[in-house]
Amino acid sequence: MVNISPRQITDTMPQVFDSAERSITYYTATKTTGNISGSEKLTYSSGTSKKLIFLRGDKRHEYGMEGLFEKADAIILVRPSFSISKDDKFTVGSETFIIQATKKIEFAGNHLYTSAIALKYGE
Repeated sequence: MVNISPRQITDTMPQVFDSAERSITYYTATKTTGNISGSEKLTYSSGTSKKLIFLRGDKRHEYGMEGLFEKADAIILVRPSFSISKDDKFTVGSETFIIQATKKIEFAGNHLYTSAIALKYGE
């Protein structure tokens, strides 16, 4: 067994992102509620170029996040400085995805990254 200190893990994460990130177009969602109907509507910001780690399978898989299983078409990992939220969307190539859930990953009190599961838009 190899002993790795918390400091070694937190120091390594920027290198992981530097080597595996790719550029995407990211759209922040804003939710509004109609005064009369009470229905919710999502509107999106103009797309901005961001870098993140994007993992995509050939088919929808079930990913475990702390004992909960959710169906996802893609998983993204982002640096702690990148704010992501449920319902935000992003485009990779010609495919658009909607974020379904996010999870802040911490180790020894340090925020290493945030992960999110996403479904392909329109499916």
